[in-house]
Amino acid sequence: MIQYSNILTINCLKKICRIYKIKFNGYTPKKCILDILNKYSAAKVVQRKIRKKLNFNNTCPISHEELKYPWICIKNNHVYIYYDFNTFVMYLNKMSDFRDPCTRISLSRKKIEEINKLITYYHRKSTNKLIISDDMIKDVDLNILTYCLHDIIKDVNNKVLNLEETYKVYLPRFMFYFTRLVNNHSKEMVSMLLKACRETVNKQIIIDYIDVVNNVNEIRDI
Repeated sequence: MIQYSNILTINCLKKICRIYKIKFNGYTPKKCILDILNKYSAAKVVQRKIRKKLNFNNTCPISHEELKYPWICIKNNHVYIYYDFNTFVMYLNKMSDFRDPCTRISLSRKKIEEINKLITYYHRKSTNKLIISDDMIKDVDLNILTYCLHDIIKDVNNKVLNLEETYKVYLPRFMFYFTRLVNNHSKEMVSMLLKACRETVNKQIIIDYIDVVNNVNEIRDI
């Protein structure tokens, strides 16, 4: 194991940190940088021995090159497969769905979030590398629709509406939100949100329209 000593200058220690992509503050004292480097060196030894003991793969299954730090581990059915981190991220960014390249098992939402934390750590502000699954996009879309419906219902409940304003301003907005909701989300999720809207709004014409949308939602396949 390489152990860094106080003989090295602080500039030399900082260069070593940059080589290993170890983050540190520009004002970090020399003693702290030494401690960070020595812990990093010890961790590498421990990881190498564990990998050897458990017979982990020493080459990346994607690039077919020797594994070098940083790498990422995917566990499926008690089998650990190691990939070069940057190669793995590039692979996922080119895929329409996120699966383990070897087992073809879909990556869990939790695993994708872990990968994104690593991407943020190593690439800092380069968020264009973040992995975004279809489920994550759906969740964001649902949150936006929920907030939009909350705002429009609050607005409607606090007004005395005439027919012209109802049909020209508010109903078209409800139609847009509900159409998007039905087209992009599950029957159960739509039903739950429609029920919440119906219980909250106090205008009968809007309630009647919600009932129509709910009937359409009930007869669809998914």
